[in-house]
Amino acid sequence: METDYKTREYKERYSRWQDAAITQLGYSNNLILLLATGLLGFVFEKKTYFKILNVFQSGIDWSTVLYIFAILSLFSSIMFGLLVTISRLYNFRIDRNIVLTRKRFHKTHNNSENKLPKFHAKSHLRNKKKCFVLFKLVLTKDLPTISDEEVADLNTVCPHCSKFSNLLEISYVLGILTWRYHKRQLFFFVISPILYFISILA
Repeated sequence: METDYKTREYKERYSRWQDAAITQLGYSNNLILLLATGLLGFVFEKKTYFKILNVFQSGIDWSTVLYIFAILSLFSSIMFGLLVTISRLYNFRIDRNIVLTRKRFHKTHNNSENKLPKFHAKSHLRNKKKCFVLFKLVLTKDLPTISDEEVADLNTVCPHCSKFSNLLEISYVLGILTWRYHKRQLFFFVISPILYFISILA
């Protein structure tokens, strides 16, 4: 009895901290996007184009080179911030379908021995497929979802089982991509003002 109570308590703690992490990720992403956009408007000059031409025509001017890298870093930070937003949107939508599928499956197969498959993370998935999952979803007309009719036939041997496993796989990879994009967003945002101030002093 005490073990069950502890298990429920830890599940509730995990759920609370998971919600807090997702909320803080959203706040952090929005804040960095706002600051990066504002900083880009501050450091960007109308003569930037001529500065770039001057680098190619007159040789290397390290002040101009650092300034250009600062601009590119800000653009990269904004780009990764947008990728974080897009990845989260798709992840939430797929997670919603996963939860809905579990609910429908439990209601349909409550007294049966059928069980939904579990997803096991694979290293080759993270290394080879993760970069293309988000772009594939964006370019795909219809998102991979499981309908009510498919839930009725869902079990460990039916073809819809692989479809559910695919949803779990996509959700897992999108979660990894979201945090990875956010780290890169933060890195480029931090390095851009450093490069800019060095370019002023150079």
